Amino acid sequence: MHPLLKNWKVVFAIAAVLLSVVIMLFNGLKLGADFTGGAVLIFQFDRPLTPDEMKEAVAVLERRLNWTGLMDVTIRPWGDRFLFVRIGDVDEGTIQFVKDSVLKQGLFEAVADGKVVLKGSDVIVKGEYEILPDNVNGGYVWRVPFLLTEEGAERFFKGLKSVCSLDSCPDIYFFIDRPVGYSIVLDENLYTKELQAFKEQFPNGDINELKKNAGVKIYIIEYNRPENNEPVILPSVLSYLKDEFNNVKVAPYSDGFLARVSGLRSIVGVSPDLRYDIVTSGSPTTTSLMISGFAPNREEAQRRVDELLVILSSGSLPAPISLVSEYIIPPEYGFSSFLTFMAALVVAMVSVAAFIALRYRKKEIFLPISATILSEVILVLGFASLIGWRLDIPSLVGMIAAVGSGVDDQIIITDEMLRRRQEIKKELSLITRVKRAFFVVFASASSLGAVMIPMWFSGIPSLMGFALTTLAGILLGVLITRPAYAEVLKYLLSKQERE
Repeated sequence: MHPLLKNWKVVFAIAAVLLSVVIMLFNGLKLGADFTGGAVLIFQFDRPLTPDEMKEAVAVLERRLNWTGLMDVTIRPWGDRFLFVRIGDVDEGTIQFVKDSVLKQGLFEAVADGKVVLKGSDVIVKGEYEILPDNVNGGYVWRVPFLLTEEGAERFFKGLKSVCSLDSCPDIYFFIDRPVGYSIVLDENLYTKELQAFKEQFPNGDINELKKNAGVKIYIIEYNRPENNEPVILPSVLSYLKDEFNNVKVAPYSDGFLARVSGLRSIVGVSPDLRYDIVTSGSPTTTSLMISGFAPNREEAQRRVDELLVILSSGSLPAPISLVSEYIIPPEYGFSSFLTFMAALVVAMVSVAAFIALRYRKKEIFLPISATILSEVILVLGFASLIGWRLDIPSLVGMIAAVGSGVDDQIIITDEMLRRRQEIKKELSLITRVKRAFFVVFASASSLGAVMIPMWFSGIPSLMGFALTTLAGILLGVLITRPAYAEVLKYLLSKQERE
């Protein structure tokens, strides 16, 4: 057996490299949007969140966006107000779905006569829904049944008991993210169109009940205008008026604008039997309810059902959120960037190897250093594969930085061990110099690691990727490859002296 194979540091380093190769073969390497293409969206909450609220917000959005388990979406918080959402897809439909899902606060409420009778926390989704043709009006009717928690049933019956009688009961309006306190501004033509669209979408609906239950005012600008200090929602066709108001939201316009911007999802009447139970019973008699709605075609009905199920199942965000930035990387550009980066990495490694060869002019030094550089690259990639980290440009730059730090350390070790030729040629002298070299190595690694730790905790994805691979390269190098390199070099130099 070769003497080096009896040295546990060398054997451990070889085993670690082989294990990293096996991990990469089985897990593969996950590349980020920089190389595969995709989109990066940056969202901002309208107020600072506590750490617990931010954690819950990320969990809610992960449930919304990854509810199928198939979407390639990564969500990372930054500070107390920002979220980075990376999408491994550039399909416009997927990107729009992500935007729509994130931008909904997801606050579900059932309101009757202006009073909230149900909240999202009161609802347990059964997941058994129906989409059926409407043979009378055309289109499709959808129904989503759900159960109420004990507290929800109490709230529901208590809330309706004060507004229902044996003869009548107000309809229940179901909302997601109703814009309480806003004014909706329309011109006369749009308002007329919207009244007709509203009646077509909700035949049993009443525009005055919509205003009361949604908590909004509706202004027709030819007749009346809101006060300037009122928050306003404008359709996009009237966006030229936004400078005339404060706190303006401009929403895309299409038929059904009023229902959409008010967050209305369904209007449900109270059956005579349920009305009787509400008025006469002292406690809840049912925990089963249903949300229903109408859509012009089956695809739209399915979309509305899916959206409702996702929102009800995932929960609501702790605060409203808005999109502040987005950029899209086409797959072709990403693949081109990957090839360019890999070429630059190869050139860098060859350049370093050439410099080392020129500096020492000995294969006993050149080959171990080159092997150590390659080993550290494999170890860092294996570590990234093991934890499922997506490698983007900052991550690979961090890997190069760590490998560069490793080359510096190997030069320090090599120079210390070569100086012994000019001094007392004793094993003790060699061991002493190795210890001295590693003191410098550990000091250098500690300093670089101390710089990387704040980057990791910054929460900024690009800095986190850079910090992670740099820290991994430093630790793997200091603990595995550089001690093994010292042992190999010590053996080769001792063997050369004996010869």
